[in-house]
Amino acid sequence: MTKKRHYEALFFDLDDTLLSFSKASKAAFRAVFEEQGLPYSRRLFARYEVINLAYWKNLEKGLVTMEVLSYRRFEDLFREFSIDADPHLIGERYFYHLQFQHQKMPYMASVLRELRKRGYLLYVITNGEARTQKRRYHDSGLDRLTERQFISGEMGCKKPDVRYFEIIEETVRIPRENILLIGDSLSSDISGGKNYGIDTCWMTPENTPEDPAVLPDYRISDLRQLLDILP
Repeated sequence: MTKKRHYEALFFDLDDTLLSFSKASKAAFRAVFEEQGLPYSRRLFARYEVINLAYWKNLEKGLVTMEVLSYRRFEDLFREFSIDADPHLIGERYFYHLQFQHQKMPYMASVLRELRKRGYLLYVITNGEARTQKRRYHDSGLDRLTERQFISGEMGCKKPDVRYFEIIEETVRIPRENILLIGDSLSSDISGGKNYGIDTCWMTPENTPEDPAVLPDYRISDLRQLLDILP
């Protein structure tokens, strides 16, 4: 871990950094299955999470689009579990229900308030569907705790693409050396930030093994630990 340095702006990933995507996704998944009269089980959702993660990794690599991801993950799941349902409809209804889910990560609001007191400019950066992320950003109160949100679905590019960070830097007009990015994904947040020359802080459980190929400048398991890193 590098020694402390001064930053002007903090870029926070949204899902599983500020808001719990795992809780939000589970609630939205269950809601749409109940709405459509489809069988729900913990085993089914666990398998969905595996399939979904694989598609998100491909999205980061530019191998699929958000439109394809939205239904193909359900198409694969339904084929595997012999479920007779329209994956396009379920994909759309899943996003509809997801927009109302904004469960907060522990200490999110109190930490952001303290960081604002210390003079940092706070921004949210997210790969996601625009309608969904806008509603979650607003309903969670993040619109009152941060300067603004940058959503890949509105920008035509996504993390870890260098263009995503170029657009943000051009907008906020803060030199990259004065920015710290905080996120949970090595492939999206940490790799993207490092490739663009932004210092990074990886938020992950303490027992998560490190990847020698993608080493962050800082590592935390709890948002409160940022207050020890940032003066």
